[in-house]
Amino acid sequence: MLDLVGKFDTEGSVVGQVYLVTNVSTKKIFTVNIVDKQCTCLQWQLRGFPCQHAVCALKLLRPNWKDYCAPYYSVEYYRTIYADVVNPLEDISEWNWEDKASMDINLKPPPYQRKTGRPAKKRKRSYDEPETVVKKRKCGKCGSTAGHNKRTCAGGDVGKNPTGFMPSTEYDAANCTFTSRDHPESSSARGKAKVNKSRGTSSFVGEST
Repeated sequence: MLDLVGKFDTEGSVVGQVYLVTNVSTKKIFTVNIVDKQCTCLQWQLRGFPCQHAVCALKLLRPNWKDYCAPYYSVEYYRTIYADVVNPLEDISEWNWEDKASMDINLKPPPYQRKTGRPAKKRKRSYDEPETVVKKRKCGKCGSTAGHNKRTCAGGDVGKNPTGFMPSTEYDAANCTFTSRDHPESSSARGKAKVNKSRGTSSFVGEST
C-alpha cells in the first residue's frame, strides 16, 4: 500500500485527525478519520487494519502501524484462541445431537433475483490490480494485428494497400495469350494506348500497335 501512495492526493481537513484522500485517476474523494479509525470506503472498519486511503493519511504522521490494526491480528490473540484443548471428532453416528430433527432439515438456497441492467462481462478489478496485457495475434496473410486471421482476411488494414507498382498478368482474349507486367509502362506506351483508344481500337500491354 505504501508503494501506491503516489496515486492519491492527501489533504488535511483537521490535521492529525481527519484527512481527505483523492484518487488521482477516478477523482473520488474519501474521508479518513484517524481518531475513530474509520474511512468512508468502509474497508478499515470491516477488515480491522488500515485501508489504502488510511495508509495515505497515516504516512504523513509516521505512525506505529500496530496501533491502527485490530488486536485480533496479534500473536497473543492467536495463542489465546488455541489455548484450550481441541478434541478430535468421532464418527458422525456418535455425535451427540440435542435435536434429532435438525438432521433431517433440507436447507435450500435463498431465492435468486436477477439484477437490473445488462450483466457485466468483465470482472471488476481492484484499484491496485495491474491490467493484463492481451497478446495481439498477427494475420498470416497480410501481417495485420486487427484481430482477424488469414481465413477471414479482407486485404489488410484500411489505408495500408501498396501505392507502388504491382506486377500482374493480362490475358489477350483475341490471341489467347498471356502478357506479364513486371515493370510499369513507359510514358510513350501510355500515349500510344490513348491514341488507339480514341481511334476505336484496343491494345494490350506488350502488344505492338
